[in-house]
Amino acid sequence: MADPVTATAIAVGTGLISAKSQYDTGKIQQRMYNQKARQALLRSDQEALNEKRKGVQVLEKIAATQAAINARAGAGAIDPYSGTPQGLRVFATAEGMQDFQITRDNASLIEQIGILQSIDNKQAGAMAAYQGRIAALTTLGQTAFAAYQISGPTKEPINKLEYAP
Repeated sequence: MADPVTATAIAVGTGLISAKSQYDTGKIQQRMYNQKARQALLRSDQEALNEKRKGVQVLEKIAATQAAINARAGAGAIDPYSGTPQGLRVFATAEGMQDFQITRDNASLIEQIGILQSIDNKQAGAMAAYQGRIAALTTLGQTAFAAYQISGPTKEPINKLEYAP
């Protein structure tokens, strides 16, 4: 059997290394989740920007439609701001604005989803770091208990109190 002091030193050393590893693993996982949180925000910003671009395209289409209605009415010697041409303009504008509002709402929802995903990932990262700390502390406790079992209790009290008669 190995010398109790050597065995205790080995047990404590490996326990400390294991605890440090568990702590570091939790921190690394936290950084990974924080990176995922940043990526979720960037992705949602990009997708929201694409929706906003679609909204601009809808507005451009409304303007083009109104210009075409005006041009055709003018070519036919009809007042473009009354009667059927005006009715077509109102209809085209109403339909287009409805599409525009949908793209605006989509962009807003995408941004909110990105924020929620970011929050979820940051919370997962905090939990990973917490679990790493708990695992490290548990390992340290087990190491202390193992060291106690190997070396056994001290034979003499640590503080000897001398009482005067």
